[in-house]
Amino acid sequence: MSAKVVDRKTLRLTIVPMQPSNSSKEVISNCDLIVQSEQQMVEELIGVTHPLISKGRQVMSEQSRILKKIGRQIQDSQNSPVSARTIALTNRHSDRL
Repeated sequence: MSAKVVDRKTLRLTIVPMQPSNSSKEVISNCDLIVQSEQQMVEELIGVTHPLISKGRQVMSEQSRILKKIGRQIQDSQNSPVSARTIALTNRHSDRL
């Protein structure tokens, strides 16, 4: 959903499909919302954008969690005595070749 301020009293809401079909500009519906004041306009805009912001934060949080997990795995593998031993054994074998 997107919102566009038409004038001081009109907010145009446009609902587009989540899965675009052949036409990427396909619009399901337009709806003009007439507001009584600029305060109501702001409240309506916040109402439209809040779910989008919330979803964006959720995605960023998930990405951050994945990156932290990968970082911990890298750090664990660098601190692991097994990996140091494996590197030493690999170096010895490569010297023989």
